[in-house]
Amino acid sequence: MNLSSVEYLPQSVQETAPTSSTQDSSVKAPSAQKVPEDKVELSAASQAKLLEHQGQSVAQIATSLALTTKTVDDYLGITESTALQALTALVQVPVH
Repeated sequence: MNLSSVEYLPQSVQETAPTSSTQDSSVKAPSAQKVPEDKVELSAASQAKLLEHQGQSVAQIATSLALTTKTVDDYLGITESTALQALTALVQVPVH
């Protein structure tokens, strides 16, 4: 899944001029105007955080965004010490 952008498309807005029999016939009512699309592009860091929130691993995020795992780690604030702490918490080393 590649999230290159998120788009919000508003409904077109039409302007209408008040109608009056005394209005000058040389003045034309504005025609319907197309409102430009609102478009939001997420940065790679924001996309990485979104994908992490959705449960993807660092490797999956890196592949999806065509980044290195080191870059994804940086975006997510994962340092070597935090990764080591997480790994240590998962793996219990037997003490002899």
